Amino acid sequence: MYPIDQLGARLVKRNRVIVVLGMHRSGTSVVARALNSVGVYLGDHLLSPAMDNPSGYWEDTQITAANDRLLREHGFLWEMPGFDCAAVMERDVTMSIRDEIERDLALRFGASPLWGFKDPRVCILLPIWHEIFRRLDVDDNYVLVVRNPRSVAESLRARQGMDQWLAYVLWLEYMLSAVRGVMGKPRAFVAYDRMMDDPAKELDRLAEALALPPPAVGQSACNFGDSFLDGRLRHTRYTSALHTCNILLF
Repeated sequence: MYPIDQLGARLVKRNRVIVVLGMHRSGTSVVARALNSVGVYLGDHLLSPAMDNPSGYWEDTQITAANDRLLREHGFLWEMPGFDCAAVMERDVTMSIRDEIERDLALRFGASPLWGFKDPRVCILLPIWHEIFRRLDVDDNYVLVVRNPRSVAESLRARQGMDQWLAYVLWLEYMLSAVRGVMGKPRAFVAYDRMMDDPAKELDRLAEALALPPPAVGQSACNFGDSFLDGRLRHTRYTSALHTCNILLF
């Protein structure tokens, strides 16, 4: 974690990216929007809201499309378990798509000192993304969003009829890949239910953990909670996801 008094000097030399990780239907959209409210630039190509996410996905369409291509070119979709990213790192198609992503990010975010994005697919594609960030010479930081897997499974069943056990397998695979992939990197964990219950407190904690700049004049975490979060969109809640963090970390 970079001390706050060193952050300004570091940003002069290198841009900084905040990547939001977590299984689908875990609240990554909420956290991405929260980061945007404290000055993290998410780009101008965001996925439009839909019935299953009426408040918006806060997800970059070009990054998501590139990640889908990375999976599809190796015979996978995001909802298929068993993807081995390390095994495809050196394939020509992987390097070709990686180069395209690098050029796109340099063009669209190269002038932004603090930017970020969210896409659950990055959880299982982290080795490729680490190489992209290395080649772009940016400081990569991470936020891992955790939600009770039962809530995730029920949300996926409601949205697309996914089998409950497949949802559990995917949740475990995505989260373990994410936790392994961010070891040694600046990172913070966020529990979706806590963000929904007390957005101001959780956003302040997140900003402090990642040494994010203070909100601009007129912005606040409370404004984010009042204008964006809608508790009616949270249809399930079980035991605290922090127990899940302990399981994953220890």
